[in-house]
Amino acid sequence: SLSLTRFTMSKRSYYLDSSKEIATEFILNELGLDFSINSSNLTEIKNDSVDIKQEHKFSNITSLKLVKGSGYLDIRDFSDSWIRIHLNEGDQVTIPANLYRKFIEETESIINLSSSVDKPSFIVRYAESKDAVEVIKYHNYRELVCELCRQFFEAGWVTGTGGSISIRYGNRIYMTPSGVQKERIKPDELFVLDTNGSILSIPSQKPGCNLPKLSDCAPLFLHAYKQRNAGAVLHSHAYSTNL
Repeated sequence: SLSLTRFTMSKRSYYLDSSKEIATEFILNELGLDFSINSSNLTEIKNDSVDIKQEHKFSNITSLKLVKGSGYLDIRDFSDSWIRIHLNEGDQVTIPANLYRKFIEETESIINLSSSVDKPSFIVRYAESKDAVEVIKYHNYRELVCELCRQFFEAGWVTGTGGSISIRYGNRIYMTPSGVQKERIKPDELFVLDTNGSILSIPSQKPGCNLPKLSDCAPLFLHAYKQRNAGAVLHSHAYSTNL
C-alpha cells in the first residue's frame, strides 16, 4: 500500500465544499497520492511547457516538488469534489495518472515537475478558460439521508431511535448517529467517515442533548462498503419485527 508516513496530512488537507470535513491520510492514499517516493528516478518536465494552475491531468505518474514557497494542491476525489492540500517548501507528492489537479500559489513558488516517461501527455480539462469557472457548493447528501430517515419512519421501517442509514458520496460516508429520533434528524447531526472508519466530521453537541455518538452499526456498515463497494447501507427496525 502507499505510504503517507512523512506527514500528518489530515491537518493540512480538507474538502473545499466543507472545510470542516478533513481529507484523511486514508482518502489521499485511496486516490493514489504518495508523499514518500523519491523522484530521482523520474524525468524532469519543463515547467514552461505546462500550466499547472489550470485544472489538468497527466497521462502518466508525475511528481511535484515544492522547491521554494508554499501553495495548495487541489485534487478531485471519486465524486469529483475538490480536496485542498497545503504544501510547504520541501514537500513532494507523487500523483497517479489521470487524476485531475491544479496548483495554486500561496507565496511565490518554485516547482519541480517530473514524470515516469520522457514526454507525458498534458491534458487540460477545459479548453476555454470561461468553462473552468466553478462555483463550489455543498452537495445534498446530508439532506438526502435526513429525508430517507423521515420516509422510513413514516413507512414503519424504523422505530424512533432504532435503525440507521448511511450513504456514500465519493470518498465520504454520511451516517446517522445513535440514539436520535430518525424522523427529526437534522443535516448537521450526521457523522462523516472514510471507508476505513476514520471520522472526517463530528456533529456538535446541542444544548440539552447528549454528546453525539456514532452508530454501533458503523463497523458492520463499513465492512459492506469495503467488501461490496456499496453506495448505501440501510439498517431497518420495522414495527413488524419488534415487540
